[in-house]
Formats: sequence, C-alpha cells, structure tokens
Amino acid sequence: VGTKYTANGTTSSGVSDFVNQHLKNGESLSAITVDTKTNTAYFYVGNDWKTMVTVPINVGQNGVADLGQAKMGDSKTPIGTTTITSSMIGSNGNAIAVNGYNFGAAFVNIGATINGVDRGIGFHGSANDNLGTTNGCIRMSNENLAALAPYMKPGVKIIIK
Repeated sequence: VGTKYTANGTTSSGVSDFVNQHLKNGESLSAITVDTKTNTAYFYVGNDWKTMVTVPINVGQNGVADLGQAKMGDSKTPIGTTTITSSMIGSNGNAIAVNGYNFGAAFVNIGATINGVDRGIGFHGSANDNLGTTNGCIRMSNENLAALAPYMKPGVKIIIK
C-alpha cells in the first residue's frame, strides 16, 4: 500500500479553471452530486446550480446500496443525501494512508452512517492514480482530488443518486 501516491499531472477538463475562477476567488462549494450510473460527480458553486464542473469518478465494487439498505462492509456506495463531515489532505506526494488503505491525495468523509456509526465512506484517490472500484467510497483521480479537496469543507451537501 505505501505512504506515497502517484499522479499523472493533469486535472480533468475544466477543473483548474473552476478552481481558479470560482473557488480561489472566495466562492464556496454549495453541493456535490454523484451520478452512480454515469460515474460522474458534479461540483457546484452558488445556489442556482448552474456553475459547476464535472469530474469522472468510480464507486463501490458491488455497485450502490438503495436508500436505507446500506450495510457495513457491503462494498456498495450508499444512495442518499448527506454532508461532508471532515477531511484529511496529503501533500508533496504523501498519501493519506489509514488501516492499510492508501487513499491517495486525500480522504473527504461524507458522514454516511448506519445506526449512528460512521461507515467511513468518502471521496478519495488511490496509490497508483487509477479509477478502479472501491469498498463503497467515491474514487477520484489524485489530480482532481488535490485540486478540489481543499474546498470540500464540512457541511457541503452531497447527493448520491
């Protein structure tokens, strides 16, 4: 697993412009929607849901868990609405590594719980920067994650469908 991560050096189309024109200029992320059918996440600023950037993602190796049907260890990404609760961001190629998992550039917890217990579901990268499936999380490239994670603050609404 290791404690480093690799990156290919390029963010997805529009991510750098979105960060530079909106997030670095004081706008905040208002919501992130995750479309599990198209493996795409949409990052929004403002309340009109018009200003956004799309980012390729991947989800749980066993697909998704319908609303209220998620179980610990099911390797499914839970459908529903939640918020970001916390984040850990690596730097200088140092990965976020927890319990033998290398989460790449960052791990952004989205507060998915079962009976009040945090499942540890979040956005993360990988050691080798691939977009392979996860154990229920939402995987992004390390480049996109490194660019967006500093703005993925607690309280930002997450809608997974």
